[in-house]
Amino acid sequence: MYDILIIGAGPAGLTASIYTSCFKLKNVVLGSVIGGQMSLAPDIINYPGFEEVSGMELTKRMAAQVEKLGGKIVKTNVSRIENGADGFQVTTDTSECYQAKMLILATGVERRKLNVTGENLYVGRGVQYCASCEYFDYQNKVVAVVGGANKIPTSKLNTRLKSLKFSETDRN
Repeated sequence: MYDILIIGAGPAGLTASIYTSCFKLKNVVLGSVIGGQMSLAPDIINYPGFEEVSGMELTKRMAAQVEKLGGKIVKTNVSRIENGADGFQVTTDTSECYQAKMLILATGVERRKLNVTGENLYVGRGVQYCASCEYFDYQNKVVAVVGGANKIPTSKLNTRLKSLKFSETDRN
C-alpha cells in the first residue's frame, strides 16, 4: 500500500513524486511515457537553471531524482481506478494492481498530430507543436499554425509579439 499514487509521468507527475518523497510519503508514478511531452522536445531553453537542455536529458534527470528520493516509476497504462473504504485501487492494462491512500492525477495532454506524410520525420526540424516554445527558430519567417478553438488566436498573439509572419489554417 502506497501513501500516494501518481497517475502521469510527465513533469507534473515526476515533480509530485519528488515533493511527496521529501515528506517521506511512499509513492509510485504510473505513466505510459516517462517525461510526457517534455521528453520529445529537442531543445528546451525556458526551464530555470538550464540555458539549453533536451527534453530527454531533463526527463532522465527528473526520473533519477525521483528514484534517488525513494519514489518509484512504472511505465504502464492505467485502465481502471476504484475508490474504496481504504483508499484507491488502480489497475493497469497488464492487470497489475496498486493501492494507495491518496491519488494525484497528473495526466497532462497529448499532441494532436495531423497525420500527414513526413510529419514525424520533421518534428523538431520544422514541425513544432508549441508556437510559443520554439519561436526563436522562426523569427522573420513565414509560419503556419494548424489548430482550432483557442489555438490559432493564442498562437497568433505569440507570433505577433515575436515579429513573425503568420499564416493560419483551421484543422477542419
